[in-house]
Amino acid sequence: MAEAGLRLTAAGWLACLGMQAAMMIGAAMLSPRNHDRAAVAGRPGRNRGLGAALCLTWLLATTAAWAQEGAPTRPPMVQVVREPMPPDAPLPPAPPSPNAATPAIAFADDGELYVCGRGSAVHYAAEYRAFEARHRPRGVDESKQYVAARESHIPTPEVPPERLRPGYVMLRVAVTAEGKVGDVLVACSTDVYFNDAAAAAVRSATFVPATSRGVAVASVESVEYWYPRF
Repeated sequence: MAEAGLRLTAAGWLACLGMQAAMMIGAAMLSPRNHDRAAVAGRPGRNRGLGAALCLTWLLATTAAWAQEGAPTRPPMVQVVREPMPPDAPLPPAPPSPNAATPAIAFADDGELYVCGRGSAVHYAAEYRAFEARHRPRGVDESKQYVAARESHIPTPEVPPERLRPGYVMLRVAVTAEGKVGDVLVACSTDVYFNDAAAAAVRSATFVPATSRGVAVASVESVEYWYPRF
């Protein structure tokens, strides 16, 4: 910007010098008679004065414009306002210890509904009972020389981080004698959004199968997912 102003000022000086030179040459080329008359009338002097005034006006204008353009402008004041953080959501109930009993499922008198110890029932009681009857092995006495199945690997449900919130899902899982997952029923839940993700995750789980008198047998187990606060 300063360089352009200097060039503009220099051009103004050259233009003024050229104007003065042209006026002097024009005055010299006048005929003697006209030159004498002009000298008597004082016209060349007035012309030179007018030219000087024009040059001075031009230079002052260009210099003022250069000074205005070249002066650094003050940056605008920027104020960053940080929004207050929302209060933390209440903590979910603490997960039970490994030795704690699984939440009980109570059946209503009419046999149509069941009540979860945590969350809400997802299916009718008839569907729940049908799942148990279909997958629980027959002829296995769980009170004598019976060892329940143990988890070997249970994947974590895939839930988008922005959708995570406190929640709980309990599933009934049919475990085969090979330790694979044969079928899944979402029994209790606090949020239907988590049901499909929990069911998909537990289908890929593996178990150490239950044994009866030292022989691997199929069983129906409970798997609980606790979604923490993020």
